[in-house]
Amino acid sequence: IVIFAALLLNLIFGWLIIWAFDKYVNGVKEDQLYWILASVEGAYSDGKWNKQVITESIHWAMMLGLDIKVLNVEEREVISSHAVMDSLSDTMKRRMEGLFHIHKTEGRYATYPLYIKDKKIGALLVRPFEKDVLKEKDSIFKKRAKNFILVSLLIAGSGSLVIALFFSQYLSKPITNLKSVAESVAKGDFNVKIT
Repeated sequence: IVIFAALLLNLIFGWLIIWAFDKYVNGVKEDQLYWILASVEGAYSDGKWNKQVITESIHWAMMLGLDIKVLNVEEREVISSHAVMDSLSDTMKRRMEGLFHIHKTEGRYATYPLYIKDKKIGALLVRPFEKDVLKEKDSIFKKRAKNFILVSLLIAGSGSLVIALFFSQYLSKPITNLKSVAESVAKGDFNVKIT
């Protein structure tokens, strides 16, 4: 029971580590998205979009690995990641392409409404660029966590087994001694003694 409980707790602990990691990563992504939303909304004033501010916001969103489109109230495109990419210098384009695949995206756009003082000013469309480096880092972390759990499972299991064997020998020794004395008495040897 002790061994089984230790192994079960170890498996639960491992699952919780992976779950907490995924929750942390998603929380960071949500925080980044809210920052981008606020930044894009801040680029709108007096019924107009400030192109320089919105371009900077989209550029930072791209650095975070997000493919962005900003739509106005009429659902026409104001600016997109690809338009911002075209406006960058060749050096910056190469750096950005080193971070993610510009022409590869994952899934459909998620839509977030944009507001200024409870008035809808448009929508922000967001989807991630494909980032092999991040996927690789995530999988390496998860693989290491699983290996750590496996090693700790082996240590906990073998430790529990050793402790169980030791205690079973220690606790059963008086009973074993009593049994051997009882067998001697049954054979007629009344000189044997036991504490």
